[in-house]
Amino acid sequence: RFLLEALADPGVAPSAAAALGRLGDPAASAEIGRRLSATRSDEERRALVLALRLDGSPAARAELERFAREGGGSPAMQAKALRGLER
Repeated sequence: RFLLEALADPGVAPSAAAALGRLGDPAASAEIGRRLSATRSDEERRALVLALRLDGSPAARAELERFAREGGGSPAMQAKALRGLER
């Protein structure tokens, strides 16, 4: 829970994303995906997409696919999500 909350703090968001990515927890991926759908800021989306890209689990990939399919965020953010699916 601490790591999920830390994603909203620009000072520690990249570190929190890296730590969450290493967990590979499907429940965390689902929560990150929910937050990704709800946020309207690319600044906030950046850390969320990073966490999912670093995870690489099937659950994280599914959330990235859903985000890309829904067309949320800027074209640059969409490209980052799609690059995460190429691995």
